[in-house]
Amino acid sequence: MHKILIIEDSMMTVMFLRRTIQELFPNAIIVSVKDGKEGFSALKTQAFNLIITDMEMSGGGGLEFVLKMQSNSILKKKKIIIYSAKDKPDLPNSPNVAFVSKLENKQVLIDQIKKFLHETK
Repeated sequence: MHKILIIEDSMMTVMFLRRTIQELFPNAIIVSVKDGKEGFSALKTQAFNLIITDMEMSGGGGLEFVLKMQSNSILKKKKIIIYSAKDKPDLPNSPNVAFVSKLENKQVLIDQIKKFLHETK
């Protein structure tokens, strides 16, 4: 069973992501938090197969969250999708981090979710 963490301050986007994931993986457990600080708190107590984060949020941005994840030898192995309407950030190259624009077709997001969750089986 997949367990997915959504880090997003927009409830509309959280609802969209939940619906999209549940259509693909009806048994997935989805946890949502509103910023990077809450994301790290969730990671301390729970294991996730995939993390989907926005880049800019009030209370702690997703970009800072991803950079902190990448600097941690254990956490940098987690699969992360940055889902944002902003331009793709300049991040260290990693096979575990993908950027999907909110302006892209929904299928691009679906394909990336499937790819990462397939890799974590």
